[in-house]
Amino acid sequence: MLFRSLVHAALERWWSDAQHKAPSLDATLAVLDAEPDPFVRARARAMLTVYHEAWHVDAAERFDVIGVELPFECDLVNPATGATSRTFRLAGKLDALCRERTTGRVLIVEHKTSSEDLTPGGDYHARLRMDSQVSTYFAGARSLGYEPAACLYDVLRKPAMRPQLATPHGARKYTKPTKTEPEPRLYAGQREHDETPEEYEARMLDAMARDVGAWVHRFEVVRLDAEREEAAADVWQIARMIRDAQIEGRHPQIGRAHV
Repeated sequence: MLFRSLVHAALERWWSDAQHKAPSLDATLAVLDAEPDPFVRARARAMLTVYHEAWHVDAAERFDVIGVELPFECDLVNPATGATSRTFRLAGKLDALCRERTTGRVLIVEHKTSSEDLTPGGDYHARLRMDSQVSTYFAGARSLGYEPAACLYDVLRKPAMRPQLATPHGARKYTKPTKTEPEPRLYAGQREHDETPEEYEARMLDAMARDVGAWVHRFEVVRLDAEREEAAADVWQIARMIRDAQIEGRHPQIGRAHV
C-alpha cells in the first residue's frame, strides 16, 4: 500500500470515530496493521500519534462531523453559458465535511501528507491556496446540500528520519577503560545493533513532540466566486479536449512530440 494511502485509511477511521463518538488512537493505529513492513508502520504510527494528540480535543469540542469519505456527483456546467454537459458529469469524494459549533460554518476537510516544511506563509501554503481542485470540492459540497465556508487543509508532515543501522565492525571505535568506566563502550553516534521498529518510532515521537506544529498543521482556504468560475471554466475546457479526442480517435501522449 502507498504510504499516503495507509495514512489516509487511518485518518478515515479517526474521523469516522469523531463523527459517532470520539476519535480513538488505538482504533486508528490498528488500521496500520494492514502494512506488512514494521518500519513503515512505525513511521505512520508516529505521525498519527502526534496528529491525535494535537487534534482530538478539536474533534470533541470544536466540530460536528457531518460525514466522512462522502462521494458526490453533479452536473458539469459551462460557466460562460450555463449549458450542462450531455457527456460528462463532475464527480469526486470529500475526505470529510464538518460544521464548526461556535459559528455554524460548514468546512470541507482535505487530508494531505507532505515531506515539505509546513511553515505558514511558505511555498507549500501558497501552492495549496492555488489548488484548483478545491473549487471542485466546493461544487461537490453544494451538490450534497451544503454551502461550505472554506476548505480546511489538514496536513501531516512525513518525518525524513530513517532507521539507524549498526555500525560496521571495521568502523567501530571503543573508549578506553577508566576507573569510572572500566568497561569499554562504542563512541557516541555508533551502534552495536540495528534500531528496532519500536526504537525507531520512539525516536521519531521524541523529535516530533519538541515542535508539534511543524508536523501537523491546519489552515483554511476560501474560494471567491470569480475563482470558482475560473476553475469551472478550466474543467469544462478539459472535458471538451477529452471529448474531441474521443471523436477523433486520437489521444496525444506527452513526450512523443518532437520540435
